[in-house]
Amino acid sequence: NDADVAKADFTLKDPDNKKVALSALRGKIVLVEFWSTQCRSCQKEMQDLDLIYTHYQQQGVVILSLTDENPFIVGRNLSAKNYHPTVLIDDGGKVAKAFHVDSVPRSFVFDREGKLVGVSIDACTQRQFFVMLARAGLQPQS
Repeated sequence: NDADVAKADFTLKDPDNKKVALSALRGKIVLVEFWSTQCRSCQKEMQDLDLIYTHYQQQGVVILSLTDENPFIVGRNLSAKNYHPTVLIDDGGKVAKAFHVDSVPRSFVFDREGKLVGVSIDACTQRQFFVMLARAGLQPQS
């Protein structure tokens, strides 16, 4: 499955209809997170991802949070959370299928060349996210 994911590319829209393509993010460290509004582990991870993103976006870290849920439900869920990473709507779950995602949360980390360097098949702690991001070249600062 890692070989399929390593070759995968996608273009999805955010809730405001802005398109984002994974391949257009070469040169950045990209963490792709699959989540759901009903998933408690996902909600906890999103708190950590928001902190990581706001602290490290200047170093080229991009977090894409993908869900196949209705954009209205997603917007309502996130409106009070002040979540900063990009949320994308995977209409019909096509990208999730390409990434072989059968449950959430699920995370994938790509380095600046677009190479897959980390995969998590369950909920991650902030420390586990940093381990995967370090494989992609992020050098966390205290």
